[in-house]
Amino acid sequence: MVAMEETGTPALQRRRLLVIVIAVVCILILSGGAFAVYQTVHSRLRIPESATQGVTFPLYIPKKLPIGYVIDEKSFKYVPSENVFLFQAQDTAGDTLVFSEQRKPSGVSFDDFADKQLVEPKKLANLPFTTIVGKTLDKQTTLASIVTPTTWVIITTQAELSNQQLHDVAAGMVRY
Repeated sequence: MVAMEETGTPALQRRRLLVIVIAVVCILILSGGAFAVYQTVHSRLRIPESATQGVTFPLYIPKKLPIGYVIDEKSFKYVPSENVFLFQAQDTAGDTLVFSEQRKPSGVSFDDFADKQLVEPKKLANLPFTTIVGKTLDKQTTLASIVTPTTWVIITTQAELSNQQLHDVAAGMVRY
């Protein structure tokens, strides 16, 4: 009888084990959530103030890039003579996505731009901003034109990316 009191009944042992398992699962879930919050707060991209000096339009940054791509934080550059802000993302193979941003020009038909500068331009649906993708006339470069209310973002790459990958990048463009 003494041995039974020390260890408990089999049902009591199962209940204790279940409580321990639930506690461990809760701890793992909370740890994962805390890690996600930490990553979001501490991995926020910071553009050096020196790179934005003189920029007179809102900048947009992608929250999502194709798998393997990361923004080169040393690539941020403002070209005052062209009033263009540039940066790039790169993957481990050396493929790049070049982002070029400028104030949205007035009086420009972006559909005409796409029709004249792209082979088989395609307007991507279900995006926060008008986005048209296609190959440039030399068929060597893929171009995505993203028109926000204030800024025109052009993304170019020679890497073979799908329209879905470009859609995901465009969907994740947020004002910096």
